[in-house]
Amino acid sequence: MELPAITVRVLKYDGAEYRHWNARIARREGALIVLDAQFEYDVDHHLLGRIQTGTFTVEYYWLDRWYNVFRFLNNDGQTRLYYCNINVPPTLEDNVLTYIDLDIDILVQPDLSCQVLDLEEFEVNAARYGYSVQVKRHAQAAVKELLSMIQTQVNLRDASAVWRRNVEVHLRLWKMNLIAPVIEPVFSVLAFGWGLGALVAGRVSGISYLSFVGAGILGLTVLMRAMFETTYAAYFRMVYQSTYDAILATPVDAESLAFAEILWAVTHALLDTLIILVVLAVFGAATSPWAAVAPLPLLVGSVFIAGFSLAITAHVHDIDAFNIYMAAFFTVMLICGAWFPVDVLPVWLRWIAWAIPLTESIDLSRALLTGRFLVRHAYEAVYLLISAIVACEWAMRSLRRRMVA
Repeated sequence: MELPAITVRVLKYDGAEYRHWNARIARREGALIVLDAQFEYDVDHHLLGRIQTGTFTVEYYWLDRWYNVFRFLNNDGQTRLYYCNINVPPTLEDNVLTYIDLDIDILVQPDLSCQVLDLEEFEVNAARYGYSVQVKRHAQAAVKELLSMIQTQVNLRDASAVWRRNVEVHLRLWKMNLIAPVIEPVFSVLAFGWGLGALVAGRVSGISYLSFVGAGILGLTVLMRAMFETTYAAYFRMVYQSTYDAILATPVDAESLAFAEILWAVTHALLDTLIILVVLAVFGAATSPWAAVAPLPLLVGSVFIAGFSLAITAHVHDIDAFNIYMAAFFTVMLICGAWFPVDVLPVWLRWIAWAIPLTESIDLSRALLTGRFLVRHAYEAVYLLISAIVACEWAMRSLRRRMVA
């Protein structure tokens, strides 16, 4: 289906036409109009260099905002840069989109470094054309708004919208999604807590093996949920369903999208945590009043594994490559203290185990389930929190490079 054609006209404040070009409406949603355009002739720009004929741009206009955003694309479809123009809100009449240019521009690189341009030209033209006080205030406010959006990176409102989208999809399939977190922990407790536990004569780390392994079952199940949500599920949304492309075609940026995906993975993990915690309480694996807050370290661990996994996903270009990551993940889970104490491992392997934040997540959760606290748990909490922050930052940078840069 051919996109509707449109003409874009740029005027100076006195009404004189500055330039015009042809484009096509790719999408319209409320006040937002997204255009696909292509340069019809070479343009020499003092900062951008020569913009060759045929260069593609995706242009974002808002009928109620004092700026627009041009996304310049390379020949391979990747983003070359963003160019933001300060302007009087445009009008759209008879397939002609018209706006008054207010001189100030903001050049934004794919890594979000930016440069405000033509401030002196704005002052000169303000005097020449007699910009009103209101126009000056709107222009200055538009610059501040754009800089805030660029520098903040994560827009919580946008991230919340993406998160709600994932929740709505989940609610349509909630019955199927409920089966695994109910059945898996029941059989895991029966198999490991009672079956294998019957062969363990003594207590493990001062508690029954049922209580010890109960924390491991809770931790593994919850962390795996967050991991799968940001690997295979995220990859399908990114590659096969093109959901990420659709989201990024809106004002949502890559950092907000990554943050929303991590937030959704943690939310999904929380839902499973509450179900599994009830199962453990019924079987007597949760013996402390602190058990009610046992999900907290697991949620922080979920933030870490979700961020780490999303960063890995952003670097995967063949779905079969996940086999390597899955092998590494499940190998690591064997030494993270879920099934036996880390202290029984050789010293060199013990150091590796404690370097993996998932070990801290499970150990802290076990302490809360059983009420047995040690000094090391304070250090574990700090290390786990720092690891989660670093993983999130890596995920946001990686997704930007994959989807935008």
